[in-house]
Amino acid sequence: MSTFARLNESIETIIDKVKSNLETILIVLTIILFILLIFRLTAYVYHIVTLSLMFAIMAVAWNILATAGPVSLGHAAFFGLGAYFTYFAMAKWGLSSYPALAVAVLVSIAASLLLGYITFRFGVTGIYFALVTIAFAEVLRELFISFREITGGSLGVFLPVTETSPLYFIYDSKMPYYYFIIVAYLIFYAVVKYKLRRFMRILGVIGNDELTATSMGINIMKYKTLALALSSSVTSIMGWFYIHYFRYITPNVAFGLLTSTEIVTIGLVGGLNIVGALIAALLLIPLGEELRALWGAKYAGLNLLIYGIILMVVVIFRSLRARRR
Repeated sequence: MSTFARLNESIETIIDKVKSNLETILIVLTIILFILLIFRLTAYVYHIVTLSLMFAIMAVAWNILATAGPVSLGHAAFFGLGAYFTYFAMAKWGLSSYPALAVAVLVSIAASLLLGYITFRFGVTGIYFALVTIAFAEVLRELFISFREITGGSLGVFLPVTETSPLYFIYDSKMPYYYFIIVAYLIFYAVVKYKLRRFMRILGVIGNDELTATSMGINIMKYKTLALALSSSVTSIMGWFYIHYFRYITPNVAFGLLTSTEIVTIGLVGGLNIVGALIAALLLIPLGEELRALWGAKYAGLNLLIYGIILMVVVIFRSLRARRR
């Protein structure tokens, strides 16, 4: 047996052991996240963990759609719509934070239904679906850069802060956002794991073999569209969270390729499951932030290069594993 084959077999063994103990790992990670509060670490540590949990939630949302087969490489589109329409609702239309959240989610669902109709209705699948999603995010990015009177252009927009209040989801400290994102992840975990179990199984059947799914009487377009709508709505909620947390957003961050790449990479490295996405996010987001901080000025885009390499390795490994099975 070659060295590569032995390494591949060792990695598969580790993955199988991790998968068999996912709930235990989640409990341990959750306890660690709460224990971090006791040690009163620097604000930067809590910031990194907050970002990691945010991206973990988006990666799980992306996984919902990927389970049914379609691979979106432009999922930042829904993140950006969530962030910008939260800004519009609060800054332009005078709504408080939670009605703004409803607006952001509804707009993202409407966009996902449009995208789903255009692609699923006319049988756009595989690499072509991936390219359509990239184009979709890029079109939105260019539109939000062009209409600068409304969107602030490439400079972005600041979320106006009239008062710090739970009503506006604005706080003097970043710690409430840390609590919120932990609870949000746990709630999302429970919903996907227990409430959406049958739905996820149906998506899995579709993803494995659409012909078999059709013979079982499953409406493929309906379930793919529902998966895309659910995925987009959760991603838009994280856009709502992001603009409250940073109080600032730009089209390049909101709809950029880097955001989509981070979501996809975390989803794939995490093994297309909920706890795996959290583990991957807690590894990759700190790595990306450190690369940006240490080398960003000299080697712009280095973190994107590293994500690309990781993505290639994971895809190759998953392909080899699928062949062996």
